[in-house]
Amino acid sequence: MRAVQKSTAARLSAVITRLGACACGILLLCAVTGCSSPPARLPAEAGSLSGAAGGGGAAGSQGVGGVGTTLGAGTGGVSGAAGAGLSGMAAAPGTGGGAGLAAAGTAAWAGTFGGAGGAAAAGSGFAGSAGSSGMPGVGGAVGAGGVGGSAGLGMGGLDAVGGMGGAAGLIGSRHKVVGYLTTRAGFANYATRIDFTRLTHINLSFANPGDGKLLTFGATADAEVAALVAAARPHGVKVLVSISSPSHVELVPGRVDPFVDAIDAFIDRYQLDGLDVDIEGDAVNQNYDPFIEKVDMRLRPRGKLLTAALGPWHARNVLDRTFARFDFINVMAYDGCGTWTPACPHSTLALAMGHLEHFVGRGVSADRLVLGVPFYGYCWGTGCPAGRTHSFKYREILPLYPETRTQDWITRPNMELSHNGEPTIREKAKLAKQYAGVMIWELFYDAEGADSLLTVLTDALWMP
Repeated sequence: MRAVQKSTAARLSAVITRLGACACGILLLCAVTGCSSPPARLPAEAGSLSGAAGGGGAAGSQGVGGVGTTLGAGTGGVSGAAGAGLSGMAAAPGTGGGAGLAAAGTAAWAGTFGGAGGAAAAGSGFAGSAGSSGMPGVGGAVGAGGVGGSAGLGMGGLDAVGGMGGAAGLIGSRHKVVGYLTTRAGFANYATRIDFTRLTHINLSFANPGDGKLLTFGATADAEVAALVAAARPHGVKVLVSISSPSHVELVPGRVDPFVDAIDAFIDRYQLDGLDVDIEGDAVNQNYDPFIEKVDMRLRPRGKLLTAALGPWHARNVLDRTFARFDFINVMAYDGCGTWTPACPHSTLALAMGHLEHFVGRGVSADRLVLGVPFYGYCWGTGCPAGRTHSFKYREILPLYPETRTQDWITRPNMELSHNGEPTIREKAKLAKQYAGVMIWELFYDAEGADSLLTVLTDALWMP
């Protein structure tokens, strides 16, 4: 018994030393970067890069302690559900018992030493459900997480400072797949038709001022939000509200603060995960940056996401420091031309590369850039189907022109059509692996079943 106690004490001393070293590292990070003003908004969710299992220590197959042995009538032993010390630290072989050496995330100081524990969550401590990852490194329950994993001893995640860990390493082994959904087919209808297993985020589009409210999708759509959120939750899909350019009227001084209040209340009312800002064109003006600062300061302490849809053509009006406030940016790499210009390929791979490089050149890290891809095309000429020139949906294009499955550009008498077929979608997915993932405008435009571009996209993005 004494030998076991002595061994355990020595191991606890090593654990405390390790915790102290990590804590010193955190303090040093704060001293260098300034914890209250991080250079980039570190996400409240798990991060964005993919990878194999992180490098946390292997969990021991047995815990430490004797069967039924207690310290101090059940008050001094180190015990828990199934940990092995710090999440990810190897547990020394022991003699068996009922619990592990330490809880896999709670570090409960309870009664008995256990033995059959071990099986920690493959991180290296300092985790929590809201920890901010963002840098590939040690640990992560699955994937190349930041320092930490889904279970650990403790720190709970340090959102604003780059907390050591995240909910599951950098979104497990997957890059982000962000899909926009508009109100046109009904949110309740989407809830029964969407393959949530192929998404990580959904942006509900668009809520703006109207009907005497500062923020609404419209009375019918508002009533259907709960059904979609309920369908997404079991799959771990984040659901955000997206605002668009009509909201810019509320960003002016004197009106912006009540608008931020309304956003905050809207997110609470519908149990959403954050805000996406898809304000474009001339609406990206001198009021944009102060608004983003205000809404970031409101949402960040609550662990809510803040994202934006931006293209280089209007991002030029956004300050570099404002980019740092977004968890990630959905890069709109499409509409290089359209029915307002002469016919041309509107969303090439070269365009995608150029748009991503633009934001990297503005100081945005690759792990915060999500590549936008179109599930639609444009048609020019009198030979185009009636009403099918602007935002020609892929699910409408494919039955009319089967060759568009493999071709981005087709011509017919008095007609030219540009979109992205399966080969280009695959190439863009490969490109997106170097970044944070992909965004789709929009999910309703996709074909269903074996013809789905979402299936092609996610197979290429998530498969080795």
